[in-house]
Amino acid sequence: MVGVGSRSEQDRVSGISHFLEHMAFKGTTKRPSALVISEEIDAIGAEHNAFTGKEFTGYYIKAGSGKLELVIDMLADMLQHSLLKPDEIERERGVITEEINMIEDNPGGKVTRTVENLLYKKSPLGRAIIGSKQSVAAISRTDLLNHLKDWYTPSNIALVVAGGVSHSQVTKLAASYLEGWKDKSSDIEPPPTIEKQTQPQILLEKKKTEQTHMIVAIRAFKRSDPRRHALSVLASLLGGGMSSRLFHEVRERRGLAYSIHAYTQRYNDAGYLAIKAGLDTKRLPEALKVVVSELDRVRTQKVPPKELLKAKEYLKGNFILRLEDSEEVASFYATNWLLEHKLYTPSQLLDDITSVTASDLKSVADDIIKNSNLNLATIGPVTDRQKLQKLLSF
Repeated sequence: MVGVGSRSEQDRVSGISHFLEHMAFKGTTKRPSALVISEEIDAIGAEHNAFTGKEFTGYYIKAGSGKLELVIDMLADMLQHSLLKPDEIERERGVITEEINMIEDNPGGKVTRTVENLLYKKSPLGRAIIGSKQSVAAISRTDLLNHLKDWYTPSNIALVVAGGVSHSQVTKLAASYLEGWKDKSSDIEPPPTIEKQTQPQILLEKKKTEQTHMIVAIRAFKRSDPRRHALSVLASLLGGGMSSRLFHEVRERRGLAYSIHAYTQRYNDAGYLAIKAGLDTKRLPEALKVVVSELDRVRTQKVPPKELLKAKEYLKGNFILRLEDSEEVASFYATNWLLEHKLYTPSQLLDDITSVTASDLKSVADDIIKNSNLNLATIGPVTDRQKLQKLLSF
């Protein structure tokens, strides 16, 4: 995992981290084409892929533990020796343009990007990870090489291996395949996120769809804030499962939506609590009224012990199930080490969730659930902004 994502990019080359992620699989000095790379991975029955976020880029290969050396060899090769052939760059430019089109055709996924644009405006954190068609069209081979040189350096990368291998095996192979990788002389820091909000905000993106997709987002805490565990429990209580408050009130009691859930998003210097749903446009005001009512209830009333325990156990159970997958284990450690600069074990996280009290939830709710933190983003045929504005307040 590399400590660079879309928030570290200049406007002109927005989407370059994602572009470079694609190019890593297109050929190296040792494996000169995408076909050679994929054939070598397929020959051992492995999985490989990559992903880009706003603060990191990840590359992974998942294979039998007996193939550890080949896996580290290939990852090291792709990150250090990508050819970035001009013809491959042009081909991939077209692929990414189609990926942008695919995102535009999926309003349920795109609304997450829309709400972050509302929260963070034109700052790098508010831009789409993939960039725009205009910025992707402008990215040159020189831009990709400079991005690689600036960010793909040892001090900005975490190598994590999860599975049936020993520490000594990994360190020996890492030393062998990563030896000689030079670090840069100085660190580049992404610009800080400036949050200014004094009243509820609304962003309506008009689109002809069968449903309206909405997110209510409440400004909250950065990644390392000690209140983050209480915030996660609060999200679980509100919309973490089929017996959560919002699922029960919005779907089961009123039939307003097929699904509704709550989640948290945290960055290095910002974060939010989100409630997401897809529903009939005509019933959006009613659903929003219920959401605001439930937020007000959790702010003004202490959570009963039985409900608090259920919310915590739901959160812990989901986390434990994810850890059945070695890919999730690797991602957990890589994210903590690279973005928080510390090792944080699953047991520690489970203990922190267990220790959350009803008073902690009440304190967090008091801190963040207020008019000056409320935001609503929608994609669909919504027109009555004034009515929604009146509902989006306590």
